[in-house]
Amino acid sequence: MTRVAGVGMALALLLWSPAQAQDCAGPFLTNAVQARVLQSDLMVAGLACNERGRYNAFVKRFETELVARGHALKRYFHRTHGLAAERELNRYVTRLANQASAHSIAFGNAYCARVGKLFEQVLRLEPREFESFVAIVGWTPDETIPRCVHQASATAAE
Repeated sequence: MTRVAGVGMALALLLWSPAQAQDCAGPFLTNAVQARVLQSDLMVAGLACNERGRYNAFVKRFETELVARGHALKRYFHRTHGLAAERELNRYVTRLANQASAHSIAFGNAYCARVGKLFEQVLRLEPREFESFVAIVGWTPDETIPRCVHQASATAAE
């Protein structure tokens, strides 16, 4: 019986990796999720509220920031979902867009007015202000990507 337990422990150690210890969102990944929520909201507003021009201006202005955060999300999904990463990331992004769409339907003109003000705010920003703006706006990542309890050592390499 002890030999079986020893083999089981050895197998567990072989299969465990440091990446499994970090399958939560530190500060940069949290910001990446917040940016993706913002982007989904603005994308839906681009379509539902006839704000395509301002949505395109947002994407162009913050392309570098959005791409960097998109890479962080891809790394997270690869780390946590392996070969199913692309499918799971697509599901996640689709769910965010569906949630934004549901809000636009539920709140109609009020949604468009709120997002119109959001466009005004975000398009006044310099790209260097994007990270702090996204954090201040207050989107909270859902449980798909749980926040790390201890985030002091997290970096942009998340």
